[in-house]
Amino acid sequence: MKGQIDFRIDSIRDIEFFLHASDTINLAQLGIQVEGKDMVAYGDSKTVTLTTEVKYVQNYETENAELVLRYLNEMTFYIDNFDENFRLENGKYIFDRDLARFLLDIITPTIRGILFTKTAGTGLAKCYLPVIPADQIIDGASETI
Repeated sequence: MKGQIDFRIDSIRDIEFFLHASDTINLAQLGIQVEGKDMVAYGDSKTVTLTTEVKYVQNYETENAELVLRYLNEMTFYIDNFDENFRLENGKYIFDRDLARFLLDIITPTIRGILFTKTAGTGLAKCYLPVIPADQIIDGASETI
């Protein structure tokens, strides 16, 4: 990221939300996976869209692993100084790693709040999305936390 970035959140969109209704969630056997699915920059509209997937898996270390939550989110940012932060190579805009990290540091807590609201009154109500280093998401490490 080269200096200051002038941006605003343009949109937040739920693409998919699945919640298996269960009051018997064993938090000790709950695995959480977070994965950056897509990062796309659009020079004509000066926007960047990042798609993130979150999965909660009960009994994740056993053969009885069961998906209890899946959330797919798309967040779009308007970047006023777009040309200062992206370069075009072979028809695609290239993300600076620091910029991707900066945006993911906004996205992850936003998703945490969204999931807090969506899981209220369920067995997952007290299972908060942990703080996840943006580098882990960027590097595609979808290991279970």
